Amino acid sequence: MRAIFVGVVTRVNDVVQVGQRQTPLLTLHVKDLSVSYGGKQKEWECQLWGKAAENAVVPVGGIFFIDGKLEENEYTNKEGQKRTSLRINVSEIVPCEAPAEPARKERPATPQAEFNFQQEEKPKDDLYQRAEQEKRESDPDDELPF
Repeated sequence: MRAIFVGVVTRVNDVVQVGQRQTPLLTLHVKDLSVSYGGKQKEWECQLWGKAAENAVVPVGGIFFIDGKLEENEYTNKEGQKRTSLRINVSEIVPCEAPAEPARKERPATPQAEFNFQQEEKPKDDLYQRAEQEKRESDPDDELPF
């Protein structure tokens, strides 16, 4: 069954050599961002083989588009019980670009400088002072009420 999803990498294991041919294997865990089950996102074990495993640059926290084949893995645990797990044999993994962030206004060094709740009297410039002086000197009868 084919599996296609976008997810965030939560863990990356070291590349190991597997089998007689010493085929490179990279195992990573990816949290599926497209679907949630009961409020939780499914975390998949994903495997890359061969050159893909050797050349992959997959940082933890990176967001990737993953295309692969869903496989069932049967194994026996330490207690002797048979278990089944699902994993994805990755055929394509592509990094997703993060959206560009809007330009941010630089914040002052201290939060107090930004949030000053006390009213400070601003110094009055000459133009403002002249306008206030003219307003006081003007005759109230000369001004229209509307």
